[in-house]
Amino acid sequence: MLHAMFQAYAQTGLSEAVRESRWIFAVFEMVHLAALALLGGATLVAGGRLAGWSVGDASRASVWQGLRAAAVVGLAGIIGSGVILVGVNPLKYYFNPSFNVKIALLIGFILLGILADRLLGKDRLPSPLGAVIGLLLPLLLLGVGLAGRAIGLL
Repeated sequence: MLHAMFQAYAQTGLSEAVRESRWIFAVFEMVHLAALALLGGATLVAGGRLAGWSVGDASRASVWQGLRAAAVVGLAGIIGSGVILVGVNPLKYYFNPSFNVKIALLIGFILLGILADRLLGKDRLPSPLGAVIGLLLPLLLLGVGLAGRAIGLL
């Protein structure tokens, strides 16, 4: 099913436009990297606070809530620009092991972030679990970035 979706995407006007343009890929690569930086910064600060590192007197929940909008914008930027970037050659991405790792790590990052958000919203995130989540989130996102860099090598 996924293979058919990537094949169908390769036949769209959007994919054709990305392949034929000299600028679309470069512009969206910049958007992709800026969004990754925004999400990475929010993740480092919020994850650090969850892990127990101080950010002034702010509670874990208030730091998380304060950075949620930046994280959501960064995540939306990564996903939106990523869809455009894949348009250059969807089947190449589909068969690229680094791309598959990147997507798996990104899904893990999103699911862990949702779990932390739910637990923090109900004030039911124990400190040891918060510390583990606070350390895992930046590591998962680092893995996403490294796998993304490896896509061009394979």
